[in-house]
Amino acid sequence: MNTYRCLFKQMTCALVILLIGFNWFVLPSRSMSSSLTSSDRMCALLQTARDGDPAAQCELGLAYYYGRGVLKDPYEAACWIKRAYDNGWEQARTIWNDLQLWQYPRACESLEGGLMMVVRNQPGDVMVEPVLGIHFVWVPKGCFNMGCSPLAKDRKTRCPKNASPKHKVCQKGFWMGQFEVTQAQWEAVMGDNPSFFNRSGTGYPVESVSFYDIQEFLDRANERMAEAGPHRVALPTEAQWEYACIGKRRRAETMDQRDSLQERPRPMANCGTCDAGEYRGRTAPTGSYPPNRLGLYDMNGNVREWCADAYVKDAYTRHTMKQSWIQGNPNDARVVRGGSWTDNADRVSCRYREKSLPGITGHNLGFRLVLYDDL
Repeated sequence: MNTYRCLFKQMTCALVILLIGFNWFVLPSRSMSSSLTSSDRMCALLQTARDGDPAAQCELGLAYYYGRGVLKDPYEAACWIKRAYDNGWEQARTIWNDLQLWQYPRACESLEGGLMMVVRNQPGDVMVEPVLGIHFVWVPKGCFNMGCSPLAKDRKTRCPKNASPKHKVCQKGFWMGQFEVTQAQWEAVMGDNPSFFNRSGTGYPVESVSFYDIQEFLDRANERMAEAGPHRVALPTEAQWEYACIGKRRRAETMDQRDSLQERPRPMANCGTCDAGEYRGRTAPTGSYPPNRLGLYDMNGNVREWCADAYVKDAYTRHTMKQSWIQGNPNDARVVRGGSWTDNADRVSCRYREKSLPGITGHNLGFRLVLYDDL
């Protein structure tokens, strides 16, 4: 008899979670219009949960646990499920036990923070990381032809020797910084501003930072972010950078190596022979020029951007379809990409590779970030 009772209890628990999950994943929320966007629905759900509605608190907890509409965070999930139970929602106890949320203890006083949103399945979606205040763009998973062919005869598509052979590389989806890291963002983490073109507290890109400097920035930034959830920032790999730079084409087209900047004699970007406008001869505020297909700004020009990879001239002969990061040793030269305000237009392309020693700084050398979910 006891065996049957235990089995019945387990089936009841599973059914409750299934029904709540169905309500969250399939049915529109009872308090939200189906005409709203996913971001709007999540914001409305958050507000309803903050207002003390235990059902909404339970839904929000499940959203955090499964990573639906927000970045996955079981610690935040545990807080909201516990709050739902404290407010009299009996189903929360079942969910707490079945999902074993007791494994994720944390102080829950910080539930007034913002959502790390959202809709991760659409190319070009933007979310703001709440601790650093940095905008990130969703780059969808996919495969692309990295590098170029040395047999190209057209001057506009000529292939640098270190960017061949062309080879297929596949990437998981990831969040890429919409802009280069700004002086204001650097100052907020590091407390100083090393930039040659110093515009303290502004949206100008931080420059004159070495690869080593950036590692310290990342350590401090990630220490702050750890208090809000299991997420971290890093430099993009060279393959991530090139994949994001090319961007996703319109439907029925494929991702290839054609450079949009090279399709015009004087591209609108911040480079030495580009149509740089009023910012010629210096850095420009991030976002001053048109974005690429994904909505990423200054991938070509403004400042060169450090990547995580060690520089190897024949790296493209070592890549595999699923492994394209070359870690190297701490003191190895590193890849820099994208060209800068000092470079000619043929260097501000998605395929042009350069290198720099990790301790070097320069008034044309900055970086952007990628955001990872460590769960």
